[in-house]
Amino acid sequence: MSEHRIQRTLEVAERISDIIAENNEKCFVIGASALAAHGYSRQSVDLDLATHLHPSEVLPRLRDRIGAAGFTAEIILPDSDDPLGGVINITGPDFDTVQVVNFFNPSRRAAVHRLVGQALSELQVISAELLIVLKLYAGHLQSLSDIRKLVEANPDIDLSQVTALSREADLEKEWNAVRS
Repeated sequence: MSEHRIQRTLEVAERISDIIAENNEKCFVIGASALAAHGYSRQSVDLDLATHLHPSEVLPRLRDRIGAAGFTAEIILPDSDDPLGGVINITGPDFDTVQVVNFFNPSRRAAVHRLVGQALSELQVISAELLIVLKLYAGHLQSLSDIRKLVEANPDIDLSQVTALSREADLEKEWNAVRS
């Protein structure tokens, strides 16, 4: 990946963050970029921003504002089986995909969604402890591997806070499985 493409992806993510903030909404960096900020790098083809917005009321307006700013933006609205609250994929020829991953789905009130809503502040990186909980929620093999490597790279992670957050998100069983 070229340095220019990486820089352009960061610029686009910053612009998307600004668009989100223009309506007093908030986001923060999650995914592989957040892992890298916490000392564990792995290859990724997108940059993820977490939000906590009403999917049918706010996400379509956000997609339209992103489009009006000159970006191609595709929205995927959630259904009642979706663990997330929708996704907006922002694409272009000179940057990697920027995903707005929404953690509010009125049809599926997961405790982890509330944790994300409480933690939001403008374009910052999620705490390592909450990132672990989101990775537990994702539940993929890659996510579980990411958790182990993130903990190895950050011996100062507050594991008692991860335990408390995973309990609050109804993911304590998954956290205990990773720890064993």
